[in-house]
Amino acid sequence: MIWIFFLGLFAVVVLVRIPFLSQPFVGEEGSFAYLIAGQPASSTLTPDGLPQMMIGMLDGTPALYPFQRTIAPYVLLENGPGAVIRALDIQHYSEVWRYVIIRSAYLALYLMGVAGVLWRCARQAAGQNYLPMVIVLFACVTPLAVGASIQPQIDGALGICLLGLASLLLTLGPQKRSLKHRQFCTFLAGAFIGLGRHEWVISFLAAGVILGLALLAYKARRDVWYLSLRIGAFFCLGLIATTVLSFALSPSEYLSGFAVQQRVTGIVNPLILLKRDDEFVIAAVLLLGLLGVLLFLRRRHILETAPGVLVVSGAAFVQCAGAAATGWPGDGFPRYYAPVFVLAATALIYLTSYHRDDVVRPNVWVGYALSGVFLLLTVIAITPMIDDVGERVSISSNRGVSLQALEQHYDDVAEIWRADPDRAPLALIDAGIWGRHPEVSFLGKDMGLDSGYQYLQEFHPNWAERLDN
Repeated sequence: MIWIFFLGLFAVVVLVRIPFLSQPFVGEEGSFAYLIAGQPASSTLTPDGLPQMMIGMLDGTPALYPFQRTIAPYVLLENGPGAVIRALDIQHYSEVWRYVIIRSAYLALYLMGVAGVLWRCARQAAGQNYLPMVIVLFACVTPLAVGASIQPQIDGALGICLLGLASLLLTLGPQKRSLKHRQFCTFLAGAFIGLGRHEWVISFLAAGVILGLALLAYKARRDVWYLSLRIGAFFCLGLIATTVLSFALSPSEYLSGFAVQQRVTGIVNPLILLKRDDEFVIAAVLLLGLLGVLLFLRRRHILETAPGVLVVSGAAFVQCAGAAATGWPGDGFPRYYAPVFVLAATALIYLTSYHRDDVVRPNVWVGYALSGVFLLLTVIAITPMIDDVGERVSISSNRGVSLQALEQHYDDVAEIWRADPDRAPLALIDAGIWGRHPEVSFLGKDMGLDSGYQYLQEFHPNWAERLDN
């Protein structure tokens, strides 16, 4: 019975995404597509042997630029799914299959991050507790979760993989009573988080502070303090180990990540962004609202038996607040909210599940009522995506852009280029053109005309005068 529920949930999560796997790449999606599918791998072209971002193609050779972020996630992508995709040599496939294969590779990372959560839901559903299942189903099929999971980017794919596994390990709960086992699991959790972006590490460290304040506020017993500190120490060891590794791989990239955070903060009024991103933020707030209520109702139980649940919950709140307050408009699709959904859902599974040592079980009718509410919310979340399929608009990067118009633009640039490759102007265009016309030379428009010209003057001076202005 557990397998039936699990496979059913897994199938729904995958099926919702299938109509979007063939969408052409938009903006930076082309750069991250090259990261795992480009021949040759970018790391083979750099002096330090580490991957860089493809920002253009010049006579079949990628124009590269540092990611300016901690390099570990990009190393994992290039050497994980990248090794598989490059072995398939998909450049000889049709453009649609290239889209499907590359997006599926990122989706596979997402599925790795949520598989354990789906299994926990299936176990509860087999015991006739359906609330965790419908909560997680909602968290997995919101437009943000769907778009981010198939987007060649970091947050919604590799981010969910790392943070999903970490949150799963941190919420093992009291049924796993071996202290050594819990210490090992929290060490692994810290190691997964340390491989990610700065903001993920910061959010979990902030959540650790929240846990400490909660223990003080509720005057926790000495044995509870001992358990939290003992497990927390192993979490920090894992976090430090992979953070040091990330720094050692490329100190300049690691430090650049902090500069990038400062540079993108406050560009747009956060209130304006919240209005723009309301459908994504509301979905996250609904999960966090229920999470906050349940944490308050079960606060003593959580502090004494499963402090990791509070850490995961705290990280979800901190990440959502940080994303809302940053003031970074991105490309119209706030993928940086994506980790909030898996963190909140993982904590909610624990808080809405039945455990062997529960003194009082949740009210059955309240559970049914909440299940009905989240089932309705799931239907509401899926409905606009049906329209996106019919209207052929992007569900991820630059969400809502017409894919037909985008493809026509790519084709027009390619036609001009093929007419006279030796003298055609170098187009300043979305890096997504690489997925449709990999033979065309271009420079990513995210560079901007002035920065693009300066880049070419420094690294490819023979192309500078051909830049289309």
